[in-house]
Amino acid sequence: MAGVSSTIALNRWDSIVKQTQPVFDDIESGDFTNRDLAKVAQLLRKQSKLASTVFEQNLKLLSEQAKTYVPAVKQELAKIGEFVSPKNISIVIEAIYKELVAKNIKTIVDKIKEIINSDIVKKFQETAKSFYNDYAKFYGKVPVIDVKKDQVVASSAKKDVSDTDGLMQKVYDMMEYAYPALAQYPKSEKFALCTDIKHCMDIMLERTIEAQKKYYKKTTLQELDVEIMKLRAYLRLSHELGFLPMKKYEVWSGMVVEIGKMLGGWLKTVNGQPKNIGNRP
Repeated sequence: MAGVSSTIALNRWDSIVKQTQPVFDDIESGDFTNRDLAKVAQLLRKQSKLASTVFEQNLKLLSEQAKTYVPAVKQELAKIGEFVSPKNISIVIEAIYKELVAKNIKTIVDKIKEIINSDIVKKFQETAKSFYNDYAKFYGKVPVIDVKKDQVVASSAKKDVSDTDGLMQKVYDMMEYAYPALAQYPKSEKFALCTDIKHCMDIMLERTIEAQKKYYKKTTLQELDVEIMKLRAYLRLSHELGFLPMKKYEVWSGMVVEIGKMLGGWLKTVNGQPKNIGNRP
């Protein structure tokens, strides 16, 4: 079954599974009614309208496929001496439809899971971009209180924002470049290496946002550095396996190197130690 690349998507999928698994089991065994299918569509709609639409469209396609058997059904009914009536034809076509649904339900479920995942990632990126656009404006106007000294330190807050805004934009630009590149990976890697890379970038974006919001940033920034190193390793592996052409590898890796350098500068200001963070060969 397809994988998910974010905690939010995983939680949403778990919620769907909890509510629909008994019905899916009945569908796979062929013991279901149209009311059961409608119930699944309704539950999916609560989590993702797109996933619900995909489910309903697949059922419609299977229904249309079942109807293509009408001529063959008429011939078979005539052969066995049954009356070729609309009612009898409908009964057989309904049985064929159920068999098609039961046979294809696993594929449909995988499609739904993929939709849940991509839908979450897209919404998360849109939210992150909106947050990035609004955050600097807000932070630039509101002074920050140093809880230790109980003094307003608005000037240092502005400096921190100016340093981190650029990093946020670099991470976002990298993700915009990455997704079309990942679409060119082999299908066999869609839920393997591609998922690992997407998950890694998701965490990079999350840690960057968290570091902007937190007063104590060092641990969060170190976690971001780990994800940068992991992403570098994934990109090198992708290139060596032939999934990522040299030109794209150079551009993408260059973006990651630049993010690492900016992170190194940020960490240096946080802990006052010129460590070789985020700028390793």
